[in-house]
Amino acid sequence: MTNTNDVDGKAALDALLATQPTRTLYGADAAASGRAALEAAGLDIAALEQRIAKGGRPRLDGYLPGVGERAPRVNVSIPPTLEQLLDQRISATGQSKSEVVRDALEAYLTPTFLR
Repeated sequence: MTNTNDVDGKAALDALLATQPTRTLYGADAAASGRAALEAAGLDIAALEQRIAKGGRPRLDGYLPGVGERAPRVNVSIPPTLEQLLDQRISATGQSKSEVVRDALEAYLTPTFLR
C-alpha cells in the first residue's frame, strides 16, 4: 500500500527535478532557476527574499536570527584517518562536510538526551 506522504513527496520531487537545468547556468538564468526550484519545493520566495534583505538566511534549526547573528560554530582537529573517512562519506553522499558532521553529531548526541 502506498503511503500518502510518499506520493506527496514524489510529486514535490518530480516538480523540483522538472526545474533543473540541463546545462550550467550563470547570472540571472541561475537565479531564476534557483527561484523556480525553491518555489517547486513549496517555499514562500517573497518571505525568503525579505528575510535575506533583513540580514541573511534562516539559521539551520529554522530560527530566524536577528541582523548580525550567526549559527554557533565548533572547530575541531581530526586525525588524517578520520579526514579520509569524512572525504569518503562526502564523495559517496554528495553532502558537504558541515552536513556530514552535523548529522554525525545529531546521531551521536540525540540518544543521550532521550534517556
